[in-house]
Amino acid sequence: MKENITRHTISRKRFIQQASLSALAVGLGSIARAGSAAENIRSITYNVFNGCIGYKGINGRDLPAGEVSDLVRTARELNQVSRRIMLELELYQPDIINFAEGPNEKVVAEMAKMLNMNYAFFPGGQDGKGGFPGAVLTRFDIVSSQTRPFADAKNDVKELFTRHWGKAQLRTPSGKSLIVHSAHLWPFRREPKDTEIRMAEIRELVAAIDKDLSGNTRSVLLQGDLNHSPDMPEYQKLMEGGLVDSFTVVGKGDGNTIDAIKPSRRIDFIMAKGEISKNIKQSTALFEGNFRLNQEDPKGWALSDHLPVMADFML
Repeated sequence: MKENITRHTISRKRFIQQASLSALAVGLGSIARAGSAAENIRSITYNVFNGCIGYKGINGRDLPAGEVSDLVRTARELNQVSRRIMLELELYQPDIINFAEGPNEKVVAEMAKMLNMNYAFFPGGQDGKGGFPGAVLTRFDIVSSQTRPFADAKNDVKELFTRHWGKAQLRTPSGKSLIVHSAHLWPFRREPKDTEIRMAEIRELVAAIDKDLSGNTRSVLLQGDLNHSPDMPEYQKLMEGGLVDSFTVVGKGDGNTIDAIKPSRRIDFIMAKGEISKNIKQSTALFEGNFRLNQEDPKGWALSDHLPVMADFML
């Protein structure tokens, strides 16, 4: 298991803004102890498709490189997709973002810097070999982060979490602790062997989250491309483990997240356990803006084949 803490130095402008806000709070007589004031938290999970290459698809698959439009080809050649993703996400003012199928750490660092965020990077697969990387980006302090955070180190087996799994412990401005697990489970197939692998991954997730909550942290989020839908046994296993699906509490519509042309399955989730699960205010799949693909536009393309999921909480 790998443990790391990754921070970015905030800009002088943002430092002045934060100092001004702190001074204002004092001037208004804010004498509440750290951790006592309720905070609004917005989180987004997003599978950004194969390291941020953009999506010009048909029937759920990306087109061969020679068949994509000039616009998406140019965006890929100029490495613009990752920047466009952050510009689109910025419109929603998130406090936390996690990626599945993310790019390498250098690109993740650049993406985080665009929004003056800290980040934790999770290499794909065991020891960073294979799979797709993940990441947590946040405006909160990152106290610590860990790749493949098994509750029992003896269970750290290479057959599980071949995409990615990591967690970041965050500290909010009021001093509250929040742990975010970012996960990308075994690919979506309904064959018995595939189900068996995902179920084993979910058992480890639930055990790790329970271990988190046995310490000082009272709130945990599980976010990512979990590669199963709510009608499958994997979902029921998470519910039995006490996870709360934010969309089932306050979501509207079907919440489907794949693909970005005509979403037909909900396989991306933001789930919660602990105190934060009691204060879910909003949850929605973002089938809007540049997250979706208009097939009637021959030059059109989407940022990914998945849609982001956004949820709001009080903590």
